[in-house]
Amino acid sequence: MTMITPSLHACRSTLEDPRVPSSNSLAVVLQRRDWENPGVTQLNRLAAHPPFASWRNSEEARTDRPSQQLRSLNGEWRLMRKSMSIQHFRVALIPFFAAFCLPVFAHPETLVKVKDAEDQLGARVGYIELDLNSGKILESFRPEERFPMMSTFKVLLCGAVLSRIDAGQEQLGRRIHYSQNDLVEYSPVTEKHLTDGMTVRELCSAAITMSDNTAANLLLTTIGGPKELTAFLHNMGDHVTRLDRWEPELNEAIPNDERDTTMPLPGNN
Repeated sequence: MTMITPSLHACRSTLEDPRVPSSNSLAVVLQRRDWENPGVTQLNRLAAHPPFASWRNSEEARTDRPSQQLRSLNGEWRLMRKSMSIQHFRVALIPFFAAFCLPVFAHPETLVKVKDAEDQLGARVGYIELDLNSGKILESFRPEERFPMMSTFKVLLCGAVLSRIDAGQEQLGRRIHYSQNDLVEYSPVTEKHLTDGMTVRELCSAAITMSDNTAANLLLTTIGGPKELTAFLHNMGDHVTRLDRWEPELNEAIPNDERDTTMPLPGNN
């Protein structure tokens, strides 16, 4: 059995478009772990969220799979399909990415493909490939450069929330009520539940599948805010990734600003 999963380290791989200083792009690397052949980890696909300015007027993007439906919402590309099937494998994809997808390729060709992506996108790409069993770095490119996380932080946030649930400090079924004043830009799910509120489970789903910004802020509140998410990651051994602000301010991506950033290489930086 082969499983394809986006790991925490995989989600560190990001891409920045220098042409749009205030709207840096993002990319995520999905890794494939072959459970029949332990130790084999391959990069599966690289998905990049394009710069808002140069792509905002497009109506549709081509991918290597016609089942992926991309729509332009509020000037940003979003993957509307929650998941996709690849060769009988189920892959949970993070919305907010896609529009540029590389086909499946083996480890020896990985670095070449990443560099090709950088040339084609006219952007700076950060990438690292890890063996999920040993933690060994198989390949990397710009591993110690910082990149803005933007909406990729929502995956880590929900991981922190689930950790609290495992520890008995939170419940998936707990209902959280909020008001109109709590709504921020791009909240397609939470804006529909002002009267009845949403459960922690529903907020996690909204944040991950629809990149709902208010859902992310409400979940951040449950764990104590951005600094507590950073502390959670530090306790897991990630001393690189940091979240400093809330939605939507964390998306500023100001050049040379280390706030709300990460880097491909996990470590003690």
